[in-house]
Amino acid sequence: MAAAQEHFNSDLDYFEPAHSYSPAHAPFKAYERCYVFIGGFGDPPSCYSPLVDRITKARSNSIALSPATQGWDCFDNFKSARTLTYKTWLRGCLSNLKLANTLSERVIVIGHSTGATVISKVLELNNDLVDEVYFTGPNLKANKDDAKAKRLLLSRLGPLIKFVLPVIKKKVRKSEDGTFRPCDTLNREYHKTGYYLRAFPVNSIIEMFKLQEQLGKNTWGERVKRVVFFKGEEDRSVGDVEEQVRTERGAKERSDEMRI
Repeated sequence: MAAAQEHFNSDLDYFEPAHSYSPAHAPFKAYERCYVFIGGFGDPPSCYSPLVDRITKARSNSIALSPATQGWDCFDNFKSARTLTYKTWLRGCLSNLKLANTLSERVIVIGHSTGATVISKVLELNNDLVDEVYFTGPNLKANKDDAKAKRLLLSRLGPLIKFVLPVIKKKVRKSEDGTFRPCDTLNREYHKTGYYLRAFPVNSIIEMFKLQEQLGKNTWGERVKRVVFFKGEEDRSVGDVEEQVRTERGAKERSDEMRI
């Protein structure tokens, strides 16, 4: 199959499929369904391995993908995340959705936390790539505590904070024996207050907040057959899911299915 043509979108500064490209016109698709898992910060592809294996074995003629998201690798202490922008995440997600659409008749995408935010933005301009969307603990909107940090980091003081905060975090993470604890060990009892600031590089947090601000209204929902929101008891680091549905996904215009 010929490579998909792409063109440059000056507003978002990332690539999207050209109108002349339609994966539905592929002469042959090997699978009936393709499940694509887009995780949140620090979620390596391996965390979805059990689900990928289960889907592949239980469903005939189905395939599941759990792609790596560049810059979200917690195993290198997020070193790569310090230089990337949210546009890198959009490119990666878009590439995998295009691949899934080429391979299968039906694409079902599952986005967790900030992975849901990435999917939302990609689908605003590429809403014909996905048939069903499931958001688990979506981070389309910051919770009340993180909203305060969001306003500060996106203000003119943001660059200064970006420079100073890593130094403060380094001191906080230092153990009595002089070694440094992994970032995520600090967060178990702090899900409600400053979770993201404690867990991840400030550059990633700023890019995440920028991406939230880029989200539009429900411009893609009408083209997707099913949109489901899930929020579990442990998803306290994200905003209220009912508010996310109402304000970010245009629930007044369309009653999206929601499960809490």
